[in-house]
Amino acid sequence: PVAKPYTPKMHSDNLSAFAPLEKSVYIQANMHATTGAPVAETAYMQGLADVTGHPHGIIAWAPLDKPEEAGPVLDQHMKFKNFRGVRFMLDFHPTRSELNQTDRGDYMSDKKFLKGTGLVEERGLIFELQVCQVQLSEAAEFVAKFPKMQCVLNHAGFPLKGEFDAWKAGIVKLAANPNVACKIGGLGAYDGGFDADTAK
Repeated sequence: PVAKPYTPKMHSDNLSAFAPLEKSVYIQANMHATTGAPVAETAYMQGLADVTGHPHGIIAWAPLDKPEEAGPVLDQHMKFKNFRGVRFMLDFHPTRSELNQTDRGDYMSDKKFLKGTGLVEERGLIFELQVCQVQLSEAAEFVAKFPKMQCVLNHAGFPLKGEFDAWKAGIVKLAANPNVACKIGGLGAYDGGFDADTAK
């Protein structure tokens, strides 16, 4: 795992022959949890971009569950030219706590969180959607409430081994929303990894 700073130069030195880095997007890494200052993460990454040219886009964090705080935080993020949107991790599994990245599973129906998410849509920002496989159907209903907001599903919704039919059903519902895109990555992250055939 990358449990330390990993700069564009490190990528270039290590992987340029295999995967040359042309453009990049930084996704929030919970700096707010350790510093209490969510905008500091954006400021740091913008400084890196100004020096190295990477990243081209910055996805930060904002307290969308507290809309009265979220608005000012979003406005501060927007002062940085490479800022593009936010991620508020929603992944919550009722029986597999190791999959959880949040404290509870009802955010997508919570009135305050919905109001906070509306602030993202009003500002024309991207919402990075990170949920567990079991939440995909609920996520489809959630994103439908914000048709003008571009949503990006993280890690293909974390498909789980032995549950691919349920994952496909959830993906179909989510894909019915034209404002949703999907990023491929992290396949098998919680199941010991997928072999080549399973990943296909």
